[in-house]
Amino acid sequence: MRTRITVLVGASLLASCGPKTLTLPKDVVDRAATCGVVEAANARQAINSARGGLPFDEQGRILHYAMLAASQDGSFSQETVAAVVKRMPEMEGDITKGDFTTLVEPCKQAYPATAKAEPDPLPSDPFDNRLGCYELGSFLNRSLQSQSAEYPDRLAEYGSLRRRLDGAVSLAFKRRGATTKEAQDKLRSSALAKMVPLGSPMAVMQECFAKYPDSDAKKA
Repeated sequence: MRTRITVLVGASLLASCGPKTLTLPKDVVDRAATCGVVEAANARQAINSARGGLPFDEQGRILHYAMLAASQDGSFSQETVAAVVKRMPEMEGDITKGDFTTLVEPCKQAYPATAKAEPDPLPSDPFDNRLGCYELGSFLNRSLQSQSAEYPDRLAEYGSLRRRLDGAVSLAFKRRGATTKEAQDKLRSSALAKMVPLGSPMAVMQECFAKYPDSDAKKA
């Protein structure tokens, strides 16, 4: 799971050559990519910015659509995430030339997890919530790595969480007999897929920080 993803959508998001009717595609990848572009465009319109980085939490909300598309079968597909993110810049021109605001509500309806005001509780199973937090933080850290200069403190927090959970995760794998990379990757994928529908990724990570604070590093 070493895929590096750049989420930031380009400066052309506010370009407009006249409105046109927009609908959500049926294709899983194109639908998620469309909603990711709409989320980014709507955010830029809200802050009146056609260029530069978006707020850190907003980056998570954009990426959330790709993550949801990648978690539909109880496991997390890195390939689907990469496909969605690749399609976003390819589709943004056509989307932002139309009235993209008409797709805000349809995207919320298609992906209700993105509209949650507060995230759902972490999984009740200790293994799932610990590994889920570990994998979610790792995924977001890798995905936004190219923008580390813009969000150094936030990404450092994610790296810190991973380091303090490393020992507990390794021990949990051994207890479950997951001694091969294949077996461990299957558990990682399942745990991450359970985290994605809980709510906006950065909001879920705040729950993880509360569950596994720095003071618990030696206990983890």
